[in-house]
Amino acid sequence: MAADLYLPSLIEELQTKLNPLFENALKERGIIENKNSNEYIEANEKVKRIYKEMWPKSCHFHDAYNSNCVMWSMGLSWWSLVIPMLDKNSQLPLSKCKELLSIIEKTEIDLESHYTKRERIEVKSLEDTSEEFLENKRSELIEFLNRSIDYKIMIECTL
Repeated sequence: MAADLYLPSLIEELQTKLNPLFENALKERGIIENKNSNEYIEANEKVKRIYKEMWPKSCHFHDAYNSNCVMWSMGLSWWSLVIPMLDKNSQLPLSKCKELLSIIEKTEIDLESHYTKRERIEVKSLEDTSEEFLENKRSELIEFLNRSIDYKIMIECTL
């Protein structure tokens, strides 16, 4: 489970353009029998590359509900803070986007305060999960919210 935020019109444009390529790449990979062959590895890389192009950070923000969650690392919650801001279509109006941006810009990452002892151990034991990792996620979220405001596109949220 995770929080997924989208800029719908930009994502839809990419999906329309890239989905046929993605489907073809899946078919090509699917007919390769030897999953350990270089041919399969290359086909799998093609699938992953196209998928990544379909969901760029400029149009999509993903925050896993685990010890890597940037909102939790700031003592915030997608459920209690963001869900009440959404309209009936699960979109974040621009005024609420500005409000959320302001809250996030004023809130710091604080692993000691916002994680249980077990979660802190998990966070510190994972190579890619550190305060630096979470600060980068926070910056990505701020950039994503700013992009929504700049483009005047409401964010679609799956929380």
